[in-house]
Amino acid sequence: MAEQWLTNTVRSTTTNVPGRTLNSAGVHHFIIDGPAHPNEEIVSIEAFLAGISSCATHLCEDFALEDGILLERVNVTIEAVRPADEPNRFENIDLRIELAGPSQEQAERLVHRFKER
Repeated sequence: MAEQWLTNTVRSTTTNVPGRTLNSAGVHHFIIDGPAHPNEEIVSIEAFLAGISSCATHLCEDFALEDGILLERVNVTIEAVRPADEPNRFENIDLRIELAGPSQEQAERLVHRFKER
């Protein structure tokens, strides 16, 4: 069987506000500010981390549904630590997944499946 590929495309463009981009994904449009200015919207690193945390949330929901596990809520917190003088390098990234509804064993299984991805 031939391999199948999924493609996602996001387009970013400058705006008339220095340091601000207009981003489009499908029919959705959103603003991302640069790390230093104008400092009113989320910044690129926050958008990047949100992609990871939302992925964890969605996958836990999907796995619970597949396994017939009652899942009332998923809360994911991600924190990235970077040196101020070298912000393109991560010192560490911590991901905390809190699940309401499943037993401890079920929750551990859901998180384990996510970590295997």
